[in-house]
Amino acid sequence: MVASIEDAGPFQPISGRRVEMRLEEHPYRKTFSVTIVGPVSVAEKPSFDGMYLLKLDGVAAEELSVSHVLFLPQAYRFHRGLLFRKGRIPGPREPYPVSLDKFLLSRNPAIRAIEGRVYTSRHEKGLTERMSFQSEYDLTMLSYGVIVRPKTGSE
Repeated sequence: MVASIEDAGPFQPISGRRVEMRLEEHPYRKTFSVTIVGPVSVAEKPSFDGMYLLKLDGVAAEELSVSHVLFLPQAYRFHRGLLFRKGRIPGPREPYPVSLDKFLLSRNPAIRAIEGRVYTSRHEKGLTERMSFQSEYDLTMLSYGVIVRPKTGSE
């Protein structure tokens, strides 16, 4: 049986899960823990579908001077050695939306991380209450980021 990212099984909410994140192209390069708060919507902008609000933990929140960031998944990172032996990846013309839900719930060992854009907002208090934006101009890109599954089996 070949594992696929689609093998996530029945939908389970990922809010409250802790994952590891690292920022790329940013001075703060250490890996840190984040807690998934939930999905966020941007009105009239389907290109922002799949965005999640993440709560930063401890030192990272102090160093970045924000307590929450937004993560918009864009691509999967694969283990090269496992890519051909296990798992299935899409063909070049096959539509394959990237999803944080599917990544975290997938059993595909070939997929090791998910990459995306990390945003902040000057309306942080309103964001944690409404979980939505009226305009994409309320967002400021902080960096690109990479999320990996937690190292421990218990979450």
